[in-house]
Amino acid sequence: LVIIALVIVGLGAGTIYFYPRLMSETETTSATSAPEIHVTGEMDVTRLKITNPTSSYTISSYAGKDEEGKDATLWKIEGLDNIPQSQYMFSMLLESVQSVIASKVMEEADYDLAEYGLDTPETVVEITQKDGSVNTLKVGAPSPDKTGSYVTATENPKVFLVTKDRLENFLLPETKYVETTIIPALEAKGDNDPYFVNGELTKFDTITLSGSLRDEPLVLEYDADESTPIPNQI
Repeated sequence: LVIIALVIVGLGAGTIYFYPRLMSETETTSATSAPEIHVTGEMDVTRLKITNPTSSYTISSYAGKDEEGKDATLWKIEGLDNIPQSQYMFSMLLESVQSVIASKVMEEADYDLAEYGLDTPETVVEITQKDGSVNTLKVGAPSPDKTGSYVTATENPKVFLVTKDRLENFLLPETKYVETTIIPALEAKGDNDPYFVNGELTKFDTITLSGSLRDEPLVLEYDADESTPIPNQI
């Protein structure tokens, strides 16, 4: 007699995938964990140095204020201190760093790193933690089916196969972390705000943009005779 069962494979971060397979009646359902290359808490990481085919940059943490004005740990790319940077993009990167999970361990007694493109990797991620320890992830050649790449680490020196989606944040150029919102969204101050109709901005007096990035403030003035919609005027 053959029955259908589910093998439960845990992939970390609270995600569980179910794969159906055939089992004999003498077998029982089993659970196995995917290989972990690096696991850490978000607050344990203090610095990241990323070198990939497009960029080389270092990200470090600092004490600051969040959007609500509360004390928070923020991140910045060193050397771009005066340029607004996206904390959301940093949070996505940190998620990738916290738990690097492989889909497969390459079972070999002696690894030939050159065979996996790991002798001279194009992408290297150095993870510095609060205790001063550094774990270096090296990303080598893609797998034959192009679904992932081979990875090794000083913390776990075996050779692993990691899917592309778990590596994509390590391949971004530093420009992806630059904040692209020039003007924060303008919102009505109450139901009777004379500048808004049905929640849409219909006019304004002036909008002034200033800060360390500009030698002089940039002043935008509303043209009541202009037929172009306001978002395009701005």
